[in-house]
Formats: sequence, C-alpha cells, structure tokens
Amino acid sequence: MLEQLPRIEFPNWLADLTPSSMKDDPFPLKELIKYSLYYPCSSFDDRPIEHLSGNIVSFVYVDYGHSEKEFMKKLRTRGFGGYHELATRKLTKEDLTPNGWEAEPPPTREDGNPSYEYGNLANKPFFIWTVLERNCDYSKDHGPFRVSLLYLCSDGVATFQALYLTNKIAPKAVAIIGSDGFSMNWTKLRDRKKIFARSVIDSNPGGCPEYLLDGSCTKKPCWLEYERNVCSFNWVSIWKRPAEFATEKNTADGLTNS
Repeated sequence: MLEQLPRIEFPNWLADLTPSSMKDDPFPLKELIKYSLYYPCSSFDDRPIEHLSGNIVSFVYVDYGHSEKEFMKKLRTRGFGGYHELATRKLTKEDLTPNGWEAEPPPTREDGNPSYEYGNLANKPFFIWTVLERNCDYSKDHGPFRVSLLYLCSDGVATFQALYLTNKIAPKAVAIIGSDGFSMNWTKLRDRKKIFARSVIDSNPGGCPEYLLDGSCTKKPCWLEYERNVCSFNWVSIWKRPAEFATEKNTADGLTNS
C-alpha cells in the first residue's frame, strides 16, 4: 500500500465472500468495477497489486496475449504481488454484460483496425474472477487480507466500454504501463486523440478516473489532464487529475444536480 494515496475502506462484499458464495451467488459486477484499477495490456504484471493493495482492492486486468492455461499456472504457482488464490470462478460474457453493450464511441480509421491480430498473440477469450488472500509471510502493512482480481482475455478498449461506460461507472485508476512499447495492440493507448483515451476521459457518463499509472518514464503523463505527480514505484509514475477537472467534465456532460 502506498502512503501517498488514501487507504480505501475495506468493502463488506469482499470480506464476506466464501468459495461457495463466489460460485453460487450472482456475480457482483458493479461492486468489482467501482473504485477499481483498470489495466489493459497487463500481461501478468503484479506491481499494481503489490504496491496499491489497500489503496485499491479490486483489480481488472485485460490482455489477449496469454492463454487461460498460462494464467492459471501463474495464479497457482506464483500468485500475484504477495497474494495467493482463495477461490476462482469462470465467467461468461453474459456475466460481464448482462444487458448487452454497444461500442461508443466507435473506432475511426485513425484509431487503427480493431480486427487486427498479431500472429498467435490473440488467444481464445476467457474471463476469470479470482479472490486473492495475503500470503502468511506478509504483514498487514503490505495490504488488506484480500483483494479481487478480474482477469479478462479480451480487447482493452472494448472491455473498458462494456464494463465502465455501459454501467456509467469510472474506475479509480487506469494503468497504461507497457501497452504501446511492448505489446502489439491495435491502437495506441497512450495517444490522447485515439479511442482509448476518448473512452476513458471524454465519453463516460460516470466521469473519469482519479489516477493514472504511467510507465513511460517521462517527466509528463501521457494524458496531460493528469497534471500532479503523486509518487512512483518500480518505473511507474502515478498522476492525479485536479478535482476541478472532474467538476468541469460532469457539468459539461449534464451530470451535476440542479
């Protein structure tokens, strides 16, 4: 947990979960995405979980470069950021989009080709929800005793729109770490003019994230709305948007109370 970021109040929905309730109860989609960290092109990068657990307890990782078998091996042999598997549930597309969804905003020619697949990197889609518990050799100073990880083998832009825009909820943070330099994504996630940034900052009725995690190792964030540097860890900088930016955006979108 990072001292420079506020600690989140540990939610009852996560504290009360059991392996049987995870299996049998309705999937708590909105609880998982509210106050979450969204990480497209994540691979198996445990750094956000290792450093931000306690500031955030729900992590949404999205990457189509790994198979389900590879993910389960990582989960059950190494865990994530000082946490190990408590229980896991395989999800369906209907669990994630019970009311369906439409691409909004739709991609333009300048954004790239969303049907692009780089060789064998695009794997068969799978959707897994796992609850992780803190390893016994880590103290409570490391983070809360549980965190949630939603790992989705899918496209980062479409998944953001389906989860957050459809439900009019903004994540607490978005991570853009190795997305453009080390992956073969169809669009540039860092580019403020392209579809991912437009979806995150301009198009969500629920507002935009408070924090941006940027792995570009530059003195400025990739999205200049996030103008205050909060802190850094392991080559990742955390930037915060000013509160007035959210107010201005909500006013422009007609979301303030009259």
